[in-house]
Amino acid sequence: MQVPSSAAQDADSADSIADDDALTGPRVSHLPPLCLDLRFPADYPSAAMAVAHISAVWLTADAAQLLYDELLDVWHEQVRPL
Repeated sequence: MQVPSSAAQDADSADSIADDDALTGPRVSHLPPLCLDLRFPADYPSAAMAVAHISAVWLTADAAQLLYDELLDVWHEQVRPL
């Protein structure tokens, strides 16, 4: 039995989506807000970096820490040695 071309394309698309999900997880179209609280010390940016606090109802503490670590990496990449 031959599958009509539109049904075959739908099946290929479903397979492709399933493959993508296996690699990246489910697709998300909306998340509640992420709160990024930044405090800037008096000697920012010449000597001190901003103090950051990241939070969201959907974000685990470990994930928030990973994001914070990424912010630190960006800071260290951008700051020139004094």
